[in-house]
Amino acid sequence: MLTGVVGIMEIGNILFVNTLMEGAAGEAARYGLTGQHTEAERLANIQAIIGEHTIGLVDLGTALVTTTTYDNFDEIGEPYTDIAPSNGQYDAGEEYIDVNGNGAFDADAGTPGVGGAGQIVVYRIEYDLPLLTGLVSDLLGNDGKMKLRTAIPIVNEPFTVGAAP
Repeated sequence: MLTGVVGIMEIGNILFVNTLMEGAAGEAARYGLTGQHTEAERLANIQAIIGEHTIGLVDLGTALVTTTTYDNFDEIGEPYTDIAPSNGQYDAGEEYIDVNGNGAFDADAGTPGVGGAGQIVVYRIEYDLPLLTGLVSDLLGNDGKMKLRTAIPIVNEPFTVGAAP
């Protein structure tokens, strides 16, 4: 019974932190799409927004926060079938859908940054959440941590880069 209670607490914590990350990415995207401030200021403010909305439960020192810019939605990766041994990444010979029709697998055709007016930006947060106890870590995580990921694609508003609010 104790293991069940601890498991429920672990799952609850994982879901709570994942929800915070999704909300933080959404708030960061809402700010970023307006084009307020310079790119450097926007990136710093995006980090601050994510830190504020995850209420200290996501260590931004170890979390990976990225913003990637695309000219159209077709550039955002290509779906593939991860065959055995499944390793979570594309390997030569695995089937994929050639979305952009260039005859090659494109993991990502984007460029880092928060983009310009009308560009597509994907906000991603990846974090290895330390589990509360080691009691269920063999079932839920890897080395006492659970990898959480969230991504939100948006289209920037039409704006003048660095325009005052």
